[in-house]
Amino acid sequence: MRTLFVFHSHEGNCRALAVAMAAAVRGEIQEVLRDPGAKPVPGGGAKYLVGGWEALLKKEPAISPLERDPAAYDLIVLGWPVWFGRVAPPIRTALRQIAWSGKSAALFNMHRGGPGGSLRETAAYVTGRGGRVVGAESFVDLRRGDAEKTKTGAVKWAADCVARVAAES
Repeated sequence: MRTLFVFHSHEGNCRALAVAMAAAVRGEIQEVLRDPGAKPVPGGGAKYLVGGWEALLKKEPAISPLERDPAAYDLIVLGWPVWFGRVAPPIRTALRQIAWSGKSAALFNMHRGGPGGSLRETAAYVTGRGGRVVGAESFVDLRRGDAEKTKTGAVKWAADCVARVAAES
């Protein structure tokens, strides 16, 4: 069974979690990056204004082409940081580029102040396009809590999602 972790990480938290999960379940990773020609989200406090505004308006910025084809995988694990209670805009773009019909998906997000409605919104999008969500989980930012405990929980969650899909195939 093939598993692909598709994620966006503005500050490295989602990347660290996706890499840990992928290593544990022998999955592959695909980072979603803004297209180099697209307007970047600044660092520091300005990221909350620019990134948050894009998230609230449900913007879909240009992203670099995906190097891996999600169609070749049995399970797609999609991860993103929560921005103003919403999906990070680069993931919103990637979400629209994946053919979800007949696909299994597991969704995770990372937050500092609360998960918002982004898991519910993304699950509705995936299922509305013929996909099936086998798991959805929200994790606290690695700098806000016990990072090792969060990683351990995430690895267990990912393994459970993989096992669910494997048992059905």
